[in-house]
Amino acid sequence: MSKYRCEICNVFEYDDDRGKPLTDIRPDTKPEDFPDDWECPICKANKTHLKPIKEEKAETRSNCGCKEVCQAGNFNTYTVCPAQSQEISG
Repeated sequence: MSKYRCEICNVFEYDDDRGKPLTDIRPDTKPEDFPDDWECPICKANKTHLKPIKEEKAETRSNCGCKEVCQAGNFNTYTVCPAQSQEISG
């Protein structure tokens, strides 16, 4: 599974597990295998501008006092504490 984002507009994202059925891009198709005339639907950049997205996990911080998220150790995808609106730092 890989996800890609257009490096020009930073808005359009493509997940090769899902494909893009509306544009006839089948699942498991890598951007380099898109048709040569493919364009980003947002900014019209070509397929060479789709770059892999690096998935980053936020740190678990159990001492911030957030009982619902941090202390439960479920702080897997947040970079900002949802209860305290504090950015997580090392």
